[in-house]
Amino acid sequence: MFEIKKIPILMMKNVSKIFSGNNSNHVFLLNSNQELLCCGDNFCGQLGLEESRKEKEIKKLTKIQNIPKGEIIDIKCGSSHSIMLIENENENQNPKRKLYSCGNSQYNGLGKYKDTYEFTEIRSLFENNNNILDFSVGVNHTLVLTSKRKMIVFGDNDYGQLGTGNTRSKSIPIQIRLPKLRFNVDISNYHVSCGYNNSFIYYSPFSFSNLEEDLIKLFKRKEFCNISFKTENGEIIEAHKLILKYRLNQNRKSN
Repeated sequence: MFEIKKIPILMMKNVSKIFSGNNSNHVFLLNSNQELLCCGDNFCGQLGLEESRKEKEIKKLTKIQNIPKGEIIDIKCGSSHSIMLIENENENQNPKRKLYSCGNSQYNGLGKYKDTYEFTEIRSLFENNNNILDFSVGVNHTLVLTSKRKMIVFGDNDYGQLGTGNTRSKSIPIQIRLPKLRFNVDISNYHVSCGYNNSFIYYSPFSFSNLEEDLIKLFKRKEFCNISFKTENGEIIEAHKLILKYRLNQNRKSN
C-alpha cells in the first residue's frame, strides 16, 4: 500500500504552487520569492534550463535562471515540452497575458518550428487586446481560449484533437471557431481541457454570483417557460419552475 509522506525539501523551499501534467515526467515549483524550481525528465529541454543544461534527468530541485518577466499564472507540461502563461506587470502592455514554451518541436507542441531550451514567447495570432483566458496542454497539443471569443490551437492532430476538421498537425498556432450556442454565454464561462489524444470545450451558462438574473435571462423566452399563471384580471404570466423554486428557497432563508 502506498503512503503519502511529506517531502522535507519542499517544506524548506516555501513552495506556493506546483505545476505538472497528466502525461509528463517533469514538474515545476514556484516558491514565495517567485523563484521557479524544476526537476524530472529533461531529454528534450522541457525544463527550460538552457541548452548548456540539457541533461537527460534532473534529480534535484534546480532553479531556472532565465524566465520571462511578469507574474507566472500557470505552467502546463506535455510529454516533451512545457508552456508557461505570464501576466505582464505593465498594465498598458497588450496583450497583457502571453504564452512561452520550451522543449522539443518534433511533435509540434511548441507553437514554433525550432527546439528551444529556454522559455520563449509564442507570438503567432496573439494580437493586441486579445487576452488569454484559459489554456490546456495534452501530450503534444494545446488549446488556447482568448477574450475575443477565439480558440487558438496547435500541435499534433493525428486523432483530430485540434478540432480543425482534419488530421493535419499544426506547428504554428491557427484559429478555429467556437461552437455556436442556443443562447449567449459569457466567454469567461468557457473552459478548455486537453486529454491524451482528445480535447474538450465546456461552459457554464450561469455565474453563481448573480444566479437569479442569469436564470431570468436564460428562461425569459417563451420556449423555455414550462409553467403559467392566470391573475385575477385575466393576465397570463409565464415562467420557469427553476426560477420559482430558486425564489421560494431565497424567501424561506430570509424568513
